[in-house]
Amino acid sequence: MKLIEIYNSLDKYIASQEELHHIDRELNCWQLEELSKLADQFDSIIHYEPTDQEMMSSFGTKWHDAL
Repeated sequence: MKLIEIYNSLDKYIASQEELHHIDRELNCWQLEELSKLADQFDSIIHYEPTDQEMMSSFGTKWHDAL
């Protein structure tokens, strides 16, 4: 199973649990919140976007530009 498939399944499960009344949920509020944090971490891994510093460092050191 790919990470994107795990993320999609997790996201659907969280959405289905959030629609339910808190008494009818399989998870308590704390567990659901932790699961949402985990889904956010998966999302940041799957849709990774490098920082400006990482982009600039991928083109070599600055002293090469002056040569």
